[in-house]
Amino acid sequence: MSIKQFVLRYKILYELYFRLSGKKLNRKYVDKKILKLKKRNVPVIENLIVSLTSYGERLADLKYTLFSLVMQSILPEKFVVWLAYNEIVPEELRVFENFGVSFEFCEDIRSYKKLIPALIKYPEKFIVTADDDIFYKDNFQPLPESLERTATIDLYTSLSLQIV
Repeated sequence: MSIKQFVLRYKILYELYFRLSGKKLNRKYVDKKILKLKKRNVPVIENLIVSLTSYGERLADLKYTLFSLVMQSILPEKFVVWLAYNEIVPEELRVFENFGVSFEFCEDIRSYKKLIPALIKYPEKFIVTADDDIFYKDNFQPLPESLERTATIDLYTSLSLQIV
């Protein structure tokens, strides 16, 4: 089943980045929360990978996106942040490696970095893509059990804030 057929058949696309006008992220508050980040006992969806990419100056704000992803009420098996070979992972992001985030490197193929390398490295997994400039609300929802392994979709959540 193709992605298009899946979407048409099941009529599900959860909104990944519904950008709220006029709302801004309280960075100081989230920075304090990141410092106190602890592992939680939440359900994990096996065979699900959340893949995203970042670059350059956007890496400075990636901690907010990663925090919002690891704080979801349901977690994937793994989060993968794809970076170009010439990028360096900032030390402040290394804390997220304790929460299922891995940093992997590939050719710089722009926004395709979040999907193409994941499809190649994890061909038997479900791949969900996320954006690096979104603070996701904690309503990550499991994919339907009938989803075929070959389908790849963006998972959309109903509410989020753009990191500006």
